[in-house]
Amino acid sequence: MKVLYLSGIPAPYRVDLFNEMGKTISLTVAFLAEYQTERNKAWQSSQAENFQAIFLNKGALNGKRFDLSMVNFLKAHASEFDVIVVHGYSFTASILAIAWMKCHGISYGLEADGAIIPEHENYIKLYTKRFCIKDATFCLSSGKATTNFFAHYGAKRENCFIYPFSSISSNDIVRANKFTVEEKKAIREKLGISEEKIIITVGRFSYNNGYGKGYDLLMKVAERLEGNVGIYFIGDEPTKEFNEWKEKKQLSGVHFVGFKGKDELYYYYACADLFVLLTRGDVWGLAINEAMMFGLPVITTTKCLAGLELVQNNVNGTLVDVDNEEEIFSAISGLMNDDAKLSIFGENSIKKIAAYTLEASSEAHNKAISDALGGVKRIHKELARAQLNIDSKAIVVLYVGQMIYRKGVDVLLNAACLLPKEYSFYLIGGKPTEEYKELVKSNELTNIMFIDFMTKDQLKLYYQAADVFVLPTREDIWGLVINEALSYGLATVSTEGCVAACEMLKERFIVPVDEDKELASTIRSSVTLDKNEWEIVAFKTTAEYTIENSAKVHIDVLSELKDEK
Repeated sequence: MKVLYLSGIPAPYRVDLFNEMGKTISLTVAFLAEYQTERNKAWQSSQAENFQAIFLNKGALNGKRFDLSMVNFLKAHASEFDVIVVHGYSFTASILAIAWMKCHGISYGLEADGAIIPEHENYIKLYTKRFCIKDATFCLSSGKATTNFFAHYGAKRENCFIYPFSSISSNDIVRANKFTVEEKKAIREKLGISEEKIIITVGRFSYNNGYGKGYDLLMKVAERLEGNVGIYFIGDEPTKEFNEWKEKKQLSGVHFVGFKGKDELYYYYACADLFVLLTRGDVWGLAINEAMMFGLPVITTTKCLAGLELVQNNVNGTLVDVDNEEEIFSAISGLMNDDAKLSIFGENSIKKIAAYTLEASSEAHNKAISDALGGVKRIHKELARAQLNIDSKAIVVLYVGQMIYRKGVDVLLNAACLLPKEYSFYLIGGKPTEEYKELVKSNELTNIMFIDFMTKDQLKLYYQAADVFVLPTREDIWGLVINEALSYGLATVSTEGCVAACEMLKERFIVPVDEDKELASTIRSSVTLDKNEWEIVAFKTTAEYTIENSAKVHIDVLSELKDEK
């Protein structure tokens, strides 16, 4: 299938989506221009890898000028494609292209990342939108609000197809939850762990004196492992036999940690390299859910139901035969000697457990995942604040976006006046205007920090350090920062003017536009939420709204439309 997109500029989230789609279909994207002047150049840095990118004009976008570049491209190439999609139909060049296709009987579809029906608009705009939309063969919509927009201007609802709009990939979900090498080192120092590589197992020695959990098998592995590897048994106190075994064999790398509450236990998950559960029989094994949330590869036995459900051989771990000691040793030693596999398998654990939370019906399973996710976020927050020199007791409110009127930064500053000084506001995205500086000065707001534009990688620490994310926008046809904040499990507050908020957030976190008092009240109430409850909802939502899922929906719809032609 050959697909043509007519689009504006190579926005990074669009390029990422096109790259994902290009893995499956033959995709060409004709961009109207190379960049947008009001955007930071670092924002527009993604590269075309799996699709053909064509730039119809050099330089900056001027969507209002009379421009026949799209028409000329269609004249030469329209017949080469099975499906043509116009993304960004409000540009003059796009309107002319639509008019040309209508005159020549060429079918086309429209796509919008988001849209809001205006309260008032002049007749020319109304007519132009109806002209473009009503004759489109299909419309790709980012959600209910956008579908309502298309229908308002003449599209048939049955021809509107909703896709999950996102800038988040499954790798971004991993990045939000995974612990880096540097973070693991910091946690190990805190716990007094000196080994280079760490294996942990969690469970009771009181279960068949340690034999039920297969601790004897892991002790035999410890006797044969080479290198500076620590094996940490976390649970109740070991039996006399296991203590004598450790002393007799002089297993300095074996540590019987004893029982740990979840707050302490999670630090061991966070700094480990591998989770092992050599059980001789578990009706589930919730420790596996927890380990995977912390991005650990898992080695367990075919006697563990959680392993059978969640562990994929040579993807995120290995399933072993409990009676085959050589197989067990080979699986553990092989992984511990392969840093690349440890990393990839750990990332795949997070991806797997993210998908599993959407499907699981067991309250116990979801509770284990929820608790573990809360632990992941808490430890990340602690490490991020230490690195950013942010007070551990501060309530951190984060805003990411341009410093412009439309984004409602002034409303957020007014809301800050109504909140206690322990609320620290970090506003990231550009230089503050003179108006914003004056607002801060006149209200003596010493808890406001303006920070210039940052890339997604640079923003990571601030997302991890924050308690609440706020987008006080007056109007956003989507608002991708909502997706990003949710991927970090953040309580998120926005306005009725934000389409992403209306699609992805519960009503109690959405406030009217320009209402600083209600915004302040909602920020305050979001801080007192049950964090675990919020984090699992955010995690589930993010797992739905990924670039991979979006690409799949696009390809399914476009393939179906091609087959109907």
